[in-house]
Amino acid sequence: MGAVTSLDVRRSVTRVLVLTTTFMVIEAAAGLWTRSLALLSDSVHMLTDVAALAMALISFRLSLRPRTTAHT
Repeated sequence: MGAVTSLDVRRSVTRVLVLTTTFMVIEAAAGLWTRSLALLSDSVHMLTDVAALAMALISFRLSLRPRTTAHT
């Protein structure tokens, strides 16, 4: 077992983002099909989770940019 790298973390977050998005879409479709307000509200809640994971990936991406005199 080696050290955990930032690449490992990004891959893990990407996998979780894909799984969460997939489950959210399936849950929203099931909620619409069954007219279940509980499923629909949970899928909207999962949308906030997806947004947070996407922001984390954007942050990872921005952290890889080289520093400049204007942005350190």
